[in-house]
Amino acid sequence: MQRSSTTNNQMFQKPEMHVEPPPPRKEWRPNGLKFTDRSQTTSNQLMPGYAPEPPEVHEARKWEPTGIKFTQRESTTNSQLFKPPEVKLFKPVGIAVEDDKVQNLLHGDHTPPCSVSRSFTTTRTGQTEVAIRLVRGWSKYASQCEHLCVLDMDNIPPGPPGKQEIVVTVSMDKNGKLFAEVKDVHSGMTDTWSEYDGVEDYPEGGA
Repeated sequence: MQRSSTTNNQMFQKPEMHVEPPPPRKEWRPNGLKFTDRSQTTSNQLMPGYAPEPPEVHEARKWEPTGIKFTQRESTTNSQLFKPPEVKLFKPVGIAVEDDKVQNLLHGDHTPPCSVSRSFTTTRTGQTEVAIRLVRGWSKYASQCEHLCVLDMDNIPPGPPGKQEIVVTVSMDKNGKLFAEVKDVHSGMTDTWSEYDGVEDYPEGGA
């Protein structure tokens, strides 16, 4: 039996399929609505007869304290607020001793009224008199200080060195004026001087 020549492609050829195209899409439109370009439309045009009220503006109230009265003060610095009390310095006051030195009794930082006493003794055997020279100044040398006065003590009972005690007292009143007294403890004799009486001249002293 004779067969016609047939290829595999002919034997298994796919059947042709007919595909119908989809129906055209309908343009969607809302039912019963009409769109309006609102780019140039205000709220008053959309809602005729409606006009919004302007916002209420409240004026700021000025706060004023009640029952308080303010007083303008001048500009004050911390140094004025915490200004330390002024300390008036006085020149030291002392007596002239050996080698032109000064033995200070009142120092420069003392506050009047004040008083200082210092005890001294005789330095020689049979000594019967002493001369206390009072000076004032910042120098440690008596010749470079201001001479104030010389307090003399005579008729001291004679004795060995260091037996007779002499007390020198220097005082300053509230006005800064000086007073001086020298006293022999054994006999009770005294000699005094006051700055109110003036400063004595002393040729060996320097101002």
